[in-house]
Amino acid sequence: MTTNELIRKIVLRSKKFKWVIILGCLGGAVGMFFYSKTIPIVYYTKATVFPLNASAENTASSALSTLLGGSDPTKSFSQDASINIVELAISRNTREAVVMERLPQMGNMRIAELLINNYNLNKKIFQPALKTPKDSMILAAVGAEVLRENFSAKILKSGIMEIIFSSTDKKLLSPVSY
Repeated sequence: MTTNELIRKIVLRSKKFKWVIILGCLGGAVGMFFYSKTIPIVYYTKATVFPLNASAENTASSALSTLLGGSDPTKSFSQDASINIVELAISRNTREAVVMERLPQMGNMRIAELLINNYNLNKKIFQPALKTPKDSMILAAVGAEVLRENFSAKILKSGIMEIIFSSTDKKLLSPVSY
């Protein structure tokens, strides 16, 4: 049996089941459509932290030309300091301080309460819902753990620290990254 004969037999056999194939494709397309509607959109924000210059010529034009590669590199976070700064940025104390901030534009609620509400809205079916604690210490700890999943920091090759936060709620991006 040659390749042409094999292909011919496959096409003839598939013609017998063309309605089954078409219905299967349509069912798969409808299933994928509904599955895609259940996946929430995740938004990302990046905050950039520039290192301070120790040189006497600390002008805006020299800083801009340095970033664009026009002159000597600025003083950046050293290797040891960059690891410590990243650890500080993602530490539990820093996260707890962030989530305990109140947002006047959102009904004077704390960021932790908003993160817990957002988690409960977008959780999977099998995940348990989080209750908002009444005690501020427990609220800070729970909010910091919810924030930890969507928060990261890194030092770029240019010596600039970048803090990344992701959320399904657009209104939370600016306050948390700030």
